[in-house]
This record gives sequence, structure tokens and C-alpha cells, in this order.
Amino acid sequence: MSILFGKLTLDALPHEWFTIGGTVTVVIGGLGVAALLTYFKRWNWLWREWLTSTDPKRIGIMYIVVASLMLFRGALDAGMIWAHQALSAGASQGYLSPEHFQQIFTAHGAIMIFFVTMGFLFGLMNFILPLQIGARDVAFPLLNTLSFWLYVAGAVLINLFFVVGGEFAAAGWLSMPPLSELQFSPGVGVDY
Repeated sequence: MSILFGKLTLDALPHEWFTIGGTVTVVIGGLGVAALLTYFKRWNWLWREWLTSTDPKRIGIMYIVVASLMLFRGALDAGMIWAHQALSAGASQGYLSPEHFQQIFTAHGAIMIFFVTMGFLFGLMNFILPLQIGARDVAFPLLNTLSFWLYVAGAVLINLFFVVGGEFAAAGWLSMPPLSELQFSPGVGVDY
């Protein structure tokens, strides 16, 4: 098994109550959605009409749905940040370590910018733009579908990271060089 999982063991997974609670909530929610789809016999409909669609209006709706889920995820991060700051009054240090707080802060910024704002923007562009110009479809519908599924893959990976554990970037919202420890040397690699 070490060939398949490497250093990933049960001891390496995070054991904080909020991480375990989030993982359990996501698993129960996913099982609930799967049970509802099975009960109403909607798997074929979902596959044919939505998941493999190249219709820009459907892709726009799917972008907006995923962006709404990521908005909920970003709001949970914001709630954790606010709760930590509320509990950090006086001699109390809050319930997060400083490193974990900075990781949550960075994740909140990345999720809200790249997965919420961009998701809503692309969803509206896919839904409204063809209607505005009177087109039935976009120029490259398969590429449009591929871009949506790559967006979904990024959203899944950024959320799976918190389930599996490890350390997220801790550079803050903007990842500017003083915080991210990136070095800029004038003249290095630049031809004048």
C-alpha cells in the first residue's frame, strides 16, 4: 500500500474537529444527493442533459451552481476567521494556531477570487452573451465545456486538499512577494 499512498496514512490526516466535521458534512451531503438522484431515477437525465452538454446556457447555469457552492465554502472560511478573531480577545489566543489562521485567510481569498467571482462571471458570460448577440452557441462549445470541467476539477482539488491535510499557502489574500517570500532581483533574467 505504501507504493499507492506513500506517506499518506490515517495518522497523517488532519484530526481537528472542524476538519473532520467538514469532511463528514461533505460526505453525507454527497451521499444524500446520490440517494435523491437514485430515488427519482435522474442519473441518465443528469448525464445526458447537463453533465455532457455543450449548450452555453446550461454551462452558465452549472458555473453559477458551482460558484454558489464555493461561495458557501468561502463563507465558512470567513465564519472561521470571524469566530477566531472574536475568541481572541484579552489573554485568549482563539481556537486556531497562527499558521492555520493564515492558511484559512489565504484559502478564503483564493476561493472567493478564483472560484466565486470568476465562476459567477463566466456563468453570466455563458448564459447572457449568446443571447445578446443572437447566437445559438459559442464559437468553440467543446472547449467551453472543457473549461467548465477544469474549473470544477480545480474547485474539487482545493477542497480535497483540506480533507487530506497538509499545509496550504499562508501568504494572505494577494500573495505579494514580501508575504510569499518570493524574491525579485532587478536585471536577473531580463534582457534590456
